[in-house]
Amino acid sequence: LSHLISSIGSSLKQNDAFSYIRNLYEHSFITEKEANIMFAAVSDSTLNPLGIHKDSMRAIIFKNIIISLRR
Repeated sequence: LSHLISSIGSSLKQNDAFSYIRNLYEHSFITEKEANIMFAAVSDSTLNPLGIHKDSMRAIIFKNIIISLRR
């Protein structure tokens, strides 16, 4: 998970985030329910209305989710 966090960088596209989430699920790091919550949290439809740079915000959100999984 540490390697995943460092590979994300400061920006993350929706497709890349979804690929990471699918990979975490397929390798049993997260449950299906957790994967669905993560998909919702980092989706374009969630981040677009905020009027922010969605790829940067997505990277921040995704990194924080991964950090919380390590605990």
